[in-house]
Amino acid sequence: MSKQHRHTALPVLKPLSFAVLCALYGLVPMPALALDNNALPTNGQVVAGSGTITSNGNVLTVNQGSDRLIATWDTFNIGKNAQVNFLQPGASSVALNRVTGSDGSQILGHLNANGQVFLINPQGVLFGAGSMVDVGGLVASSLNISNSDFMAGKQVFAGQGGGAVVNQGTIRARDGGSVALLGSQVRNEGTVVARLGSVVLGGGEKITLDFTGDGLINVEVNDPAIGASVINRGLLSANGGAVTMTARDSQAMLSNVVNNQGVIEARSLQQRNGRIILDGGDSGVVVNGGVLDVSGKQLGARGGNVTMTGQYVGLFDSGRIDADGDLGGGTVLMGGDYQGSGNLHQADSTFMGSDARISANALSSGDGGKVILWSKDNTQFYGDISVRGAGRQGRGGLVETSGHALDIAGIVDLSAVSGQGGTWLIDPFNINITSGASSGTSTSSPFTPNAGASSNLSSATLNASLSEGANILVTTSSGAGTSGDINVLSNVKGVGNATLTLQAHRNIVMTNTSISNGTGKTLNVSLVSNFNNSGNGSVALSNASISTNGGNLTISGAVDPATSWASTNVSNGVGISLTNGTRISTSGGDITLRGATSSSLAAGSTATAINISRSTLDAGGGNISITAVQASTTGTGDAFVLTGGSTLQTSGVGNINIDSSNLGSGNGTRIFSTSNTIATTGSGNLTLRGSAVSGSGVLVCSTATTSTQTLSVGSGTLTVQGAADSGRGVFLAASTTGVVTLNAGAGGDIFIEGRSAGDSGTVVNSTGTGSVINLTTQDGDLTLSGTSGPASSAPGLSIRSGASGAGNGVNVLSSSGDIRLQGTAQGAGPGLSFNATNARGFNNVMTGGSGNLTVTARSASGAALSFDNGTNTLQVVDGTLRLDLDTPSGNYLNQGNGTASITATGNGAVLISRGGLIHNNLLETRTEPTRQYHQSQMVGGTWSQPLTARSRDADEVQIDVERPL
Repeated sequence: MSKQHRHTALPVLKPLSFAVLCALYGLVPMPALALDNNALPTNGQVVAGSGTITSNGNVLTVNQGSDRLIATWDTFNIGKNAQVNFLQPGASSVALNRVTGSDGSQILGHLNANGQVFLINPQGVLFGAGSMVDVGGLVASSLNISNSDFMAGKQVFAGQGGGAVVNQGTIRARDGGSVALLGSQVRNEGTVVARLGSVVLGGGEKITLDFTGDGLINVEVNDPAIGASVINRGLLSANGGAVTMTARDSQAMLSNVVNNQGVIEARSLQQRNGRIILDGGDSGVVVNGGVLDVSGKQLGARGGNVTMTGQYVGLFDSGRIDADGDLGGGTVLMGGDYQGSGNLHQADSTFMGSDARISANALSSGDGGKVILWSKDNTQFYGDISVRGAGRQGRGGLVETSGHALDIAGIVDLSAVSGQGGTWLIDPFNINITSGASSGTSTSSPFTPNAGASSNLSSATLNASLSEGANILVTTSSGAGTSGDINVLSNVKGVGNATLTLQAHRNIVMTNTSISNGTGKTLNVSLVSNFNNSGNGSVALSNASISTNGGNLTISGAVDPATSWASTNVSNGVGISLTNGTRISTSGGDITLRGATSSSLAAGSTATAINISRSTLDAGGGNISITAVQASTTGTGDAFVLTGGSTLQTSGVGNINIDSSNLGSGNGTRIFSTSNTIATTGSGNLTLRGSAVSGSGVLVCSTATTSTQTLSVGSGTLTVQGAADSGRGVFLAASTTGVVTLNAGAGGDIFIEGRSAGDSGTVVNSTGTGSVINLTTQDGDLTLSGTSGPASSAPGLSIRSGASGAGNGVNVLSSSGDIRLQGTAQGAGPGLSFNATNARGFNNVMTGGSGNLTVTARSASGAALSFDNGTNTLQVVDGTLRLDLDTPSGNYLNQGNGTASITATGNGAVLISRGGLIHNNLLETRTEPTRQYHQSQMVGGTWSQPLTARSRDADEVQIDVERPL
């Protein structure tokens, strides 16, 4: 929509009392002098063309011989009992009658013609009550037309200060003919009919009529007149054709109007749609308090078109616009076209009262029509709009209510029997969804611009439309001191299958409010900030609730929510914030969050892309997808944060995917503080992926007392993958009495992989008294992997515990599945390090049943595998425990202080692999072929000896080699 502004001070208008408004706009009728009942035109002279004029009693006959004729008259009056007949060569023949006297014309009797009659009287023309005009076509004008233009077929009418043109009788044109009443002031209080043709009421100082290819008249007011106005209080009818009321006023005063208080009909007839135009130009007030009917209710017809345009446009009192159609609704444009497009003049203000109605419904089949209420400044909508679809395939239509400042408390029905509801576009600057929108019954100034203030959309209005299955789009822009925010201040609840999209230029805020839908109906919700891609637009939900009942929820930003983000450029801001008990439930619908920070944040900014605190996201059998980007290279905030006792969960086949990246010094994904849960309880997968520079790619930590961080799947796969430049790829940490649990149920797998160029790829670290980290599966596989880069001396995979108190440690456990530990150090660190820094710490890696345990450790220049301090246990029962160690220059296996236990407690085997051979002990081959072994590369500590060697002395043990790999 246009971003221009025009503010015009207006006198007060009360829409309740349109009688007052009509009196203000109305015309004093042209004085009607006493006229003899048998009066006829006088002193007629043919001055161009050919023809004769004869009279017989109270009947005057003009017998026209040429296609065009011009006659002058001293007076042109027809008494109540008199009759004037024009006998013309054909329906296209035209007789111009110019009155040269000083009196206006009064037509009180009968005027008949088989062709067209032009009556030109600068003093005005009155068709009195009871008069009857039956012609091929008629122009009655107080504006002049030159003889040369007329004879050349140019219909240009001009003049200053002319009298009024008023119809109180009945004027009928033949089918396809036209009736035009032209002057500075024109009023119809009678009946004008031109079936399949055109009816024109034109007010101005210069007006041009132009017949188009379809035989209808285009009207252009070339020059305005002082006090110009056109008013209809009767019937204007052009079924299958067009009715136009247009005026241009040179003074731009409120009293200068195009005003309909009667009935205007241009009903569609089969394939010929009707058209009604009320046009006040760029400085006129256009008002409808009557009926505009372009309906197409005949079999096979469609609704026609209504256009109301001017500086100020209003549909008041019980005003009606009917554009219903048998096979589809028509089009109604008030104040402008869709989003201000096209060449249609755009109103400064548009008003629709509470008792007003617009319908553009499909009746038998087809789609609903289009209804636009548009203005550059102020649009107020309090009435009823209906664009229903019909039939098995018909969809609801399109409604737009837009303006920089809006007040909306009306009702919009976009329903369809097919269930394919229509679309309602609401397009202001700032807007509040509130219970406090005006009722439209006490507005003291309907056309007063309200630029700079927030618009209001009644939640009751919104609820009613959602209940009818509508697709509602609220989109904002900025200007006039506003930022384009959307504030949901009242609860929104529908009971139909519907879609609600909020698109804000900047922010969307919900606090202590809800969006929900009725049982058995789905509601798709999109919250899109930063829609104009300004770089700053966040979504903040605090103690809010969204329930979609199977519909999808998207929280994102910019023009394409599928690829862009809700974003903040505030140094401590949040792109998407769900806090303080916010609950989102979709019951099988998908939840998508896409948040980011600006790349241009100030150095040291703590801005976060997505923050979920003390909130719940439950997708049921749907998916949860979260994408977070901290785009500032100098920022310190995290990309994605889950904290405060929050829960993300799905059931059934629902997956959870969290993907984060951080270009600053913060973490990619950070899950911390009070107990948080991310869980898929069915067959769905849970995937966390994060990347960082100096922070951790994925950080899951329980640092608060008794806090628990839980990541779990049912029979799906739990995947945690992190990458960092100088930070850690994946960091699982527990301190004080915190617990971190990663768990997979029956049939579920766990895969953890971290990579870092400058630190450990993966760190599993339990450092508090009573703190525990549990990685557990039942019968599924568990893979724990880490890789550190060439510049790092840190382990590729580090499993650590240690505190002065008892009960702290790491458990990597499977009931019967396979466990794989994979550590690779591309630098000087160990490939895999077990470290319990205090004697009470423990690190257990154990699988039961026939599950296998494979430890693969590689180091470029350090030990392949390192044990140090505390109790470190690798254990299988009936499966195989395999150590696959490799280093070109360091120790294959280091043991420091503490106890290391590598055991097979049942019928399993412990195998050590290196250099293509598998050995049944922990020692390294020294000489061949005697198979003697020494401990020079197994350093220090106390080892449990799971297998018995054939011989041992102080330095060497000799055992059998099992087989080559």
